[in-house]
Amino acid sequence: MWKSVAAGQAGRAGVFAAMLAQQGMRGPTLPFSGKHGWCNNIAGKPLALGVMGNPNDGVPFKIHQTTIKPRMACLHTLAPILATEKAAASLKGALHTIEHIKVEVYKASERAVASVEKSAGAVDHHWTPDSRETADHSIPYCVAATLLDGSVTTTSFDDAHLCNAELRALLMKTELVENHDFTTAYEKLPVRYRARITVAMRDGTHIVGETGAEHGDLSDAKSDADIAHKFRNFTEPVFGMPRAAEMLDRLWNIDSEKDVAAIPPLFVIG
Repeated sequence: MWKSVAAGQAGRAGVFAAMLAQQGMRGPTLPFSGKHGWCNNIAGKPLALGVMGNPNDGVPFKIHQTTIKPRMACLHTLAPILATEKAAASLKGALHTIEHIKVEVYKASERAVASVEKSAGAVDHHWTPDSRETADHSIPYCVAATLLDGSVTTTSFDDAHLCNAELRALLMKTELVENHDFTTAYEKLPVRYRARITVAMRDGTHIVGETGAEHGDLSDAKSDADIAHKFRNFTEPVFGMPRAAEMLDRLWNIDSEKDVAAIPPLFVIG
């Protein structure tokens, strides 16, 4: 449960610390700079802040290096989800005729969100998720949910989906393998998030979906339309279209707001 509010808590703590500092309050330094502190025993060097960003000197701000997730799931499940969406469009009404699902991923993805295949004897929790947190960190589950619904949405990890017999059947038909070319692409800069899904049907046909590099990469810059689409997907089911549209408009134009304190009340539920 805490994961849902951790970012907000961190932001609140940061603002509070800044307000205290503004009033002249100082915090303890020895945990960082003391004899047994972080600098001497972990970092191995004095604490120093580098350049935070200066476009005039060719140093980009870190925010421009941010990867914005297009779907609400763990980062390493996203490439398989995007690849599966391309295949799912050709599978409507034919899920029951799927014989086998092969998902090719980069090594870090395989290790993070489905490290043990179901056929290895010891089935890990990624193949038998029983909670939202486990499911949205499971490549097999996310692939099966995408085949079922066409994408991953706010409802993909609810109880109805977790207990869905058809989804579970698809999950157990899934095989996860490392593609060494995908691993090489991930380990280079700029990072490429590649994945490929091959769905084998009972009639012998194969349906393939792929993402990454020339197929459209997760690390590609997102347009304003992409950001707005993601925002609406999260807010409209809770607040309705008119209010979500107002929230989005106010955020897009936050630089012209006379009082930003007027924005948070828009996000109050009830």
